[in-house]
Amino acid sequence: SSPFIDVIQIAGAVTEKGAVGVLLYAAVFMLVAWEAHRQLRRADFPVSEKLVVGCLFAGLVAVLARDLTYSSLLEHTVTALLAAASVGLICRSAG
Repeated sequence: SSPFIDVIQIAGAVTEKGAVGVLLYAAVFMLVAWEAHRQLRRADFPVSEKLVVGCLFAGLVAVLARDLTYSSLLEHTVTALLAAASVGLICRSAG
């Protein structure tokens, strides 16, 4: 698909969810991104855990990118569950 069509589909997601809804999704994503970055930068965090966090965050980015380009921001139940599980696993305490 062309970049112009992608912009139209993303605009469709904004129209469906509303500006406030999209801002809330963006805020949650930014908080998760910050937490993933914080965990990846910790010196005392095991490398195996860093790999898990990196993979989960990459998966979350892929899910959100797919949903934005299909204009269905987390409307598919399994996709929303996958995103929620990724967020929960990324943000869990390291203890």
